[in-house]
Amino acid sequence: MQTYNRTKTVIALVMAVFMLASFTGCADLAQLISPTPSPSPTPTATPEPLIRKEGMPITFGQMSGNSYVNEYFDVAVDLDDLWFTEDTKHLDEINGFSGEVPYSEREQAYSDLLNNGNMVREFYAHSHTGLKAISIDIYDYSQVPDQYPDIFMHYISGTLKITQGLKDQGYSILNGVNSSTTIAGETQYCFYFSYEKNGTVWNCAYVLMNRDKYVMSILFSSMVTNHVDEMIGFFHKPVKKAV
Repeated sequence: MQTYNRTKTVIALVMAVFMLASFTGCADLAQLISPTPSPSPTPTATPEPLIRKEGMPITFGQMSGNSYVNEYFDVAVDLDDLWFTEDTKHLDEINGFSGEVPYSEREQAYSDLLNNGNMVREFYAHSHTGLKAISIDIYDYSQVPDQYPDIFMHYISGTLKITQGLKDQGYSILNGVNSSTTIAGETQYCFYFSYEKNGTVWNCAYVLMNRDKYVMSILFSSMVTNHVDEMIGFFHKPVKKAV
């Protein structure tokens, strides 16, 4: 198992958005992540604390074809045959394993990644045209050096890192709106943003979800035509199996 430099995985969402951008036509941004000053935003409301005293052990998502289910975060997504999803072998490579992790060992291997301050790439898919992409990452917030008292301020910190990182790469930020969206039947913080370079426009959304000390960041990216809301609509609650 490869051990990542913790300072390079401080905010998993930044790495993920750079990988999304790279796949849909940008230069390789991931290697140029640099620390940025910690912001001091003032929330407009008092959100729920990110870290709770008690919690259930985390379980990881399951993939089957073009479907993904994560019962811990209570989300699922089903894509049609116009999409290509990374298989477990490629996800293991992204997560730093030298080879594919046996199914019986996957839960522990991924738990070890989180406990060591690394993010876990749970899901990655792109359309066959390469113009749309979805990425899902999970990380342990208690392992992040830049601690904030609640999920809202952590989310704001991430949005600032995304926009600054893109600017540092020479991209023009066309807009960035802190808002919310309904995903899998629940309202979540959502950062809608778009950027441009050499006449090509990317429309994106970053959705942050949390449970106990764990955070799931979902990034949606579409190039040329804006398909962000359409992709968010692919997510739903897991279907409960009859007992």
